[in-house]
Amino acid sequence: MKKICICLFLLILVGCNKGSNGSDSNLVISYQGGSSSVKDAIYDVIELYDDEKIISSRTDLDGFRAKELSHEEYEEIINYAFSDNIKSLDDKDVGEEVEGGYCETIKLYKGLKKYVIKGCNIQNEDVNKLIDLLKKYK
Repeated sequence: MKKICICLFLLILVGCNKGSNGSDSNLVISYQGGSSSVKDAIYDVIELYDDEKIISSRTDLDGFRAKELSHEEYEEIINYAFSDNIKSLDDKDVGEEVEGGYCETIKLYKGLKKYVIKGCNIQNEDVNKLIDLLKKYK
């Protein structure tokens, strides 16, 4: 039930988000991470938009935080996220299943193309660097 409420809230948030110029901003990167254990799950959410805003939340804390990135910060994330090293992992599970692990999903949106990278207990250096970049600027 908690997962459904979070997903619905995120859909409403994404649908209502407007860029600073009044036009709709587009989601570029979506990150979700959470415990694979059902009991006491904690979920992290980070979303990056093409108007250079980053929104983050954690289910055990109240509310969402929004931050305006500098153009250089935004470009650093985008250039790395859409590098061949990351895009080549599209639709692959880059983790290993372990009971009670931490599962993460990254979705990259470029035009009509969507790249999805996911896994539990991710050991891939490229993916972990992207996650670190997103968490660094949230």
